[in-house]
Amino acid sequence: MTGFDEPPIEITNNQKLDSDELLMAIKSRRSIRKFKDKDVPLEIIKQIIEAGRYTPSAKNSQDVSYIVLDNKKEVYEKEAVKFFRRIKPIADIAVKHSKEVTIDDNFFFKHAPISIMIVTKDKISGSLAASNMALMAESYGLGVLFSGYFSDVANNSLRLKKLLNLKQRDHVVTTLVIGYPDVKYRRTAQKEAANVRYL
Repeated sequence: MTGFDEPPIEITNNQKLDSDELLMAIKSRRSIRKFKDKDVPLEIIKQIIEAGRYTPSAKNSQDVSYIVLDNKKEVYEKEAVKFFRRIKPIADIAVKHSKEVTIDDNFFFKHAPISIMIVTKDKISGSLAASNMALMAESYGLGVLFSGYFSDVANNSLRLKKLLNLKQRDHVVTTLVIGYPDVKYRRTAQKEAANVRYL
């Protein structure tokens, strides 16, 4: 195959994940909303994006892109908060749990050092990429919050779209809020039994 910037990687031995360790990592995953005041190294950010880039996409379209919000993220968060506060009275009527949500100035990014927006028209490809990226981030000891709220604002606020240089056809599937967690959970979250049918 031609037209790519890099050659394929030779697979010299079968890469095998430890199934028990992987399952425990998935079981112990928690959404993090409290982060340390500590930067994430650029090399780790690149590895997280690499995990998204190598995620299979529908029809091998490879149409997922990424926007890293770093130094200027406060500008985008401020605009998103302003938009969200403006629509909240409507949301309080239409959305069941909206009244329980308190919007402060750090509502979206929780003081995390970076956020990565996953952009694609294909929600499935974007969601799969985001999931792999979250696992990669956690392998480096980072905490992750999937911010659906910020993604919704980015998709609906014309002002924020312009600030982010999002094109009309761009769709933000989700936003990963990433940083070193300033909280430690000692137990997994309890889950309902899987609803499974074997046919």
